[in-house]
Formats: sequence, C-alpha cells, structure tokens
Amino acid sequence: MRRDADQFIDGWWDGGDTRPLVIRGVRGCGKTFSALSLAERRGIPCTYVDLGAYGADRALADTAGRVASGLRSLTGQPVPDGTLVVIDGVRGPGIGDALLELASTHRVIAVSRGLEPFGEGFADLRIRTMSFTEFLDAGGRSDLAAMLRGGRTGDAESLIPLFAEFQAVGGLPGAVGAWLSTGDEREADSAVRKVLADILDDACRRDRRVSEETVGNVMSSVPDHLSRANKKFMFSRASPGDAQRSVRTAVGMLEGIGAVLRVEMRGDAAPGAFKLFCFDTGALRVLRGAPMSMVTDPDLGGEFAKGVAENAVLLELERSGAAGSWCWRSGNKAEAELVVPLGGTDVPIQVSSRPSFYPRSLREYSCRDPSAPAVYMSPAPPEVRDGVTRVPLYAACTLRGMFGPGA
Repeated sequence: MRRDADQFIDGWWDGGDTRPLVIRGVRGCGKTFSALSLAERRGIPCTYVDLGAYGADRALADTAGRVASGLRSLTGQPVPDGTLVVIDGVRGPGIGDALLELASTHRVIAVSRGLEPFGEGFADLRIRTMSFTEFLDAGGRSDLAAMLRGGRTGDAESLIPLFAEFQAVGGLPGAVGAWLSTGDEREADSAVRKVLADILDDACRRDRRVSEETVGNVMSSVPDHLSRANKKFMFSRASPGDAQRSVRTAVGMLEGIGAVLRVEMRGDAAPGAFKLFCFDTGALRVLRGAPMSMVTDPDLGGEFAKGVAENAVLLELERSGAAGSWCWRSGNKAEAELVVPLGGTDVPIQVSSRPSFYPRSLREYSCRDPSAPAVYMSPAPPEVRDGVTRVPLYAACTLRGMFGPGA
C-alpha cells in the first residue's frame, strides 16, 4: 500500500546506514506500520517500544549512558546488539542524543509524532496520508495508478468517480482499509474519529498554555473556513474570550503535528492572513459532520464540496513534491485558490468541484501577471481554452511533471 515508504526504509536497511531513521508524520498515516513491516517482510529480529504507552520518554532521554538499561526496563529483557529497535511515540528532537547513542549498537527506527526534522546525523522520512494513486493501488486499480504516475490522464470515466470517492474517504490507511473491506461509511468515519481524538490529545500535550477547547474549536473550524461559511481570519467557533494570540498558538500547535497546513494569503489580502487546510479530506468531512454524498455529489455539497476539492489538490501537490504553495486574493473580486511554484514559475490554479469552466480568478490574476501559465481544475477531462490549461482534479499529481523541470 505504501510503496515509496517501503522502498525508502528498505534502502536504509540494505545500504547499512547506521544513522537512526526518523519517520515523521501526523497520527494515523501509517508510520508505525511502515516501520514494523520491514521486520515482517525481511524476517529481521525486532524489538518494539511504545513510549506513549509506557509514559516513559525519560527512560531513553535522561542521559545517553542510560539508554541500554532504559531500553531493557521497558522491554523486560536484554536487547542484543544489532537488533532492529523500533521506538514509537517519540515527540520530538529532544530525544536525539539517546537515539544516536543507541544507534552505536543497534539499528534504530524512531516513529515521531511531531514534524520537526531531527537534523544532521539522522536519516529522515516524512510519511503523509495516502495519495490518490496509493488509494487506487489499495482498491485493486493499479493500472489506473500506473497511468497517472506516468503522467497520462485518460480514462476519465473511471477516474472521476474514483477521485470523488477518495476525497470522501480520505487517505488515512485505517479509514481506507475499513471502507474497502466493508463499504460502510460508518466504519470509515469511526477510524477517522479515533485519529482526530488522538491528534487533539497530541496537540494539547505540546503546549499547556492553550485550552483543549480552543485547540478543538480551531480544528473543527477548518471546514467552515474553507467553504467560506466563516470569512474572517479569526475562527468564529473559537470562544469569544480567546485572544488572537491563543488562536494563533493553537494553529501553530496543530501545524506542528501536521494536522493543518497553513498557506499564506498574498495579493490584496490583509498582512499576515492565511488559509488553513486539513491534513486529510476524509477528516475534513468528518469534522464537518457531512455524509460522503456531500463530497461525491457536488450539487449537494455546494461550497463545502469546493473546499474539499481545494484541500485535495493541495495535498496531492504536496505529496508529489510540489511544495511552497500560497493563495492570492484580489480585493473582493476573485481568488486564485493556489499559486504553486513549478519549474521556476508561479502557476495560479483555480479549483471547481463541478465540471464547469468559469476562470474569473485566473483572468484577474493574469491582469497582474500576464506571463503566468494558468490552470483550471475541475472533474472534467483536460483541454485548453482561452490560454488556460484545464486539468482534471484526479490528475493533480501530474502537475509537477507538466510544469516542472524538463516539461
């Protein structure tokens, strides 16, 4: 299911890399599964320690010299040199010295709940929720996944409904597995809710200065923020007494564990303005309390379905390696949902959840930057009209190849 992650981990093991491998990512994205699958696939002796379950970060972090005894106290038995040690529940780089000490005698994989890179001396792997091509692989449509990976965008008849399904389910492996095995929306949503509860717990552990209520309200406001039900920068569902600083701190806490993506607003937007996107479209839908039909049928979902489509495009771009997106606003006239640096050029993207073509925002943007190539994304198959490249939503992963180096 997670080919790229498995290939990276296999390369780390086969190459004899003695550095600790840190696997980072938001809760529920398959970090621990990917780490343990190495031992299962290869028949490697493995010791697994979950610091979260033991509440025992200190057992490995006090001093480097106490690593071996701390590990033994957690596992209840000696851990022979050369054993693969998978340490789950690591909260950040503060445990780095202990991991380096342990790596002098063992092969070490640390599963981190934060997104901070550990820096020099560590191998680093960032795992995100499943991409559309991985969703296709999991659902037995590897033929379509291979087509998209090759930059081809045909077979719209099959891909349009499958991408709508992917947006509704999301890319959390637990939710995808539940949906594909049962077809029961309630089972998939239950898996998502568990991850959301764990995310809230993780965020609140990072900083006790902000209440759990404020963090929860900020997170649950993201769907309204994207669907324009809340047009203000300040999240309307944060309690009235909260200072702006508390809300910004809560955003930073959620951003630090990968639960939200903060995207800067430029153009005529107020200084410091930004949009928040969710780490997963299935989680976005569950936060809204919306059934899958509000995503799979845009006529039912309206602006919410459009917000989900924007979120899905951003996530697919991030997964493909196209980072650094920002948003652009022209007063109250128009908004390019995303502007993406591709191949040395800023490419504005307008997103629609319906198979329509009305590129008002792109025309407004082109008045300020006539040289910028423009992309209009909707469920419909690709075509070029009025100098605007039209790309289907399901092919968002191909944009980097279309406009990137060598395009």
